[in-house]
Amino acid sequence: MDGKWLEWYENGQLKSRRYFKDANPIGLWDFWYESGQKKEEKEFDSQSQLLNLKRWDENGNIKQEIKN
Repeated sequence: MDGKWLEWYENGQLKSRRYFKDANPIGLWDFWYESGQKKEEKEFDSQSQLLNLKRWDENGNIKQEIKN
């Protein structure tokens, strides 16, 4: 599994955008609520280690932020 993977809600709204290399997570991953509001952002390094994580509630307020 390599490359960009997209997932959609039934209403046509983008649900997630993820990247893989050799079946491992890499790069910036984005997730959205069905409303289109950003839900989560994850960043992985070239060894698939999580570098950063940010989560929002449905109103756009930051719920969680982790930086490694």
